[in-house]
Amino acid sequence: MEHQGPNAVPNAEPAAESDNETAAAHDPMWTFSREADELTIVRQAASQGCALVVVLNGHDHIYERFAPQDDRGKADPEHGIRQFTVGVGGGGVYKLGKTAANSEVRDNSTYGVLKLTLGPGRYAWQFVGMPGSRFTDTGTGACVAPK
Repeated sequence: MEHQGPNAVPNAEPAAESDNETAAAHDPMWTFSREADELTIVRQAASQGCALVVVLNGHDHIYERFAPQDDRGKADPEHGIRQFTVGVGGGGVYKLGKTAANSEVRDNSTYGVLKLTLGPGRYAWQFVGMPGSRFTDTGTGACVAPK
């Protein structure tokens, strides 16, 4: 599919049942610190028929994982998009505020990176903290076709 404007998902192809897509954006869609008002990646992917299953962000200086949600932030375990905010690469971390809806795990005490493994129909994640860190987060998810 051609790039169709500034908010289009580059090189996006319509999803087949086993396809999965990831996206990276600086600002998170959902966050404890404010309600994000830009969901253009998610909405554009849906309009192009992509099965977007994971979005990675780093703006907020915390680690946070959300349950799969639709583009309006409503829990959707069947077809939703899982968001990770991984802003703990070395700058100062933010204080944690009120927990946002559908937030499953969050931490502001550990610097580290997220290891994301994509496979046919599935993905896995592992937060890898600095040596000596206690916080960890691991899991798996299924790649799903869009509604």
